[in-house]
Amino acid sequence: MKNGLKIALTSCGLGHVKRGIETWAEDLGRELSSCKTVKVTLYKGAGKVNVPYEVVIPCLKRTSAFNKWLVKHRPSFCWRFGLSTNYTLEETTFALNLLPELFVKQYDIIHTQDPDVAFILQHFCRWCWLKSKVILGHGTEEGFEFLKAFDYLQHLAPYHKQEAESAGVKSKQSFAIGNFIDTETFQPGMPQRLRQEIGIPQDAFVVLSVAAIKKQHKRIDYLIDEVAGIRNDKVYLLVAGAKENETEELIREAEKKLGSRAVFLTNFPRSRIQEVYAAADVFVLCSLKEMMPIALLEALASGLPAIINRYPVEEWMIGRGGDAIDMSRPGELSLAVEKYLDLKYNNEKSQAAREQAVRNFSKEAVLGQYLKMYESTLR
Repeated sequence: MKNGLKIALTSCGLGHVKRGIETWAEDLGRELSSCKTVKVTLYKGAGKVNVPYEVVIPCLKRTSAFNKWLVKHRPSFCWRFGLSTNYTLEETTFALNLLPELFVKQYDIIHTQDPDVAFILQHFCRWCWLKSKVILGHGTEEGFEFLKAFDYLQHLAPYHKQEAESAGVKSKQSFAIGNFIDTETFQPGMPQRLRQEIGIPQDAFVVLSVAAIKKQHKRIDYLIDEVAGIRNDKVYLLVAGAKENETEELIREAEKKLGSRAVFLTNFPRSRIQEVYAAADVFVLCSLKEMMPIALLEALASGLPAIINRYPVEEWMIGRGGDAIDMSRPGELSLAVEKYLDLKYNNEKSQAAREQAVRNFSKEAVLGQYLKMYESTLR
């Protein structure tokens, strides 16, 4: 376009929640801000304005006491009005407070991974009060019936796109564009200073998982059991992630089974996350199904071979840079980790992991696909 694309990125959790969605919005905003053909604004739900293109939009944060009270005491019919969960209430208040900004600035594209934010804003676009095109980046496992409501969909993997279309999701345009990673920030050979800081010996073999520290979905309890099943005192478990209701219970369980060989980093600073990958020898993701976890990309770019459950998306992500196993079976992960104690095997997988990240998921490889998607949507 003559004056460049005007793009609004939105993330109601950015500034107070640490998930892949928020990381995606922050990273994409930073990269688009350096593109000469794009003028981007990143709208977030909390925190400080850290860069010129950021704007904070107030909302009822999902963790606030008032949000929790409203959801707990809502009449049953109020789910229709964005009061079904703490997250949807946050999304609804964020979207409604965002509307005046959007009316004034009239962006070409509004891009978000918050599903209810996208749903609300698309309705205003259809009523002709907004001239923007809304793209939902589908990263939250919404059902196919919900996805049918959207004109423009960005799936995070080819498998997701095929699956949705087979289920009858027919949008005006749909794209398969994955997340990307800064392969300069995340790379092999970083100093291992963190090991000394958190009490892990330099000669230890470290199994790392970066995920919310909970049982459901992330299956940290399974991870603890599997590492405890490895009869080798040099094998340590390192888990870094957001604190959840079950976190303290899981930490106590790990200490009981692994003693000092279990180390947990709760809400570790994002600015130092590279040090966490540098401290490890192998990366493990125990969830049976994921949309497209950014932590897995960070691990691959850092040269960490990855062990994941056998699921098409994660298998596509790791390529030859790791192993896909059946994590629904007890003992499978223990056996897989033991293979990586062989230095030659580990090195071969490490090199393949780095090559996979650079070739397919670096910002150089992916950012152009985003720009083409925006231009195609407008056409």
